[in-house]
Amino acid sequence: MNKDLRVVLALVIISLVILRGYLFDTSPIDTYLDYGAVLLALVVMPRPKFALWPRRS
Repeated sequence: MNKDLRVVLALVIISLVILRGYLFDTSPIDTYLDYGAVLLALVVMPRPKFALWPRRS
């Protein structure tokens, strides 16, 4: 998978988790789903610290 695509996918996952908390009533079990979604996003993202920085050629 392309690195830029993985970064965008990870940011979309995190933003949907945050947005869901504002749109729907959350229950305590949703906290575990939030942690799982953020962990999934971190697995998908290649290197979070340098993900959106330009590459050296």
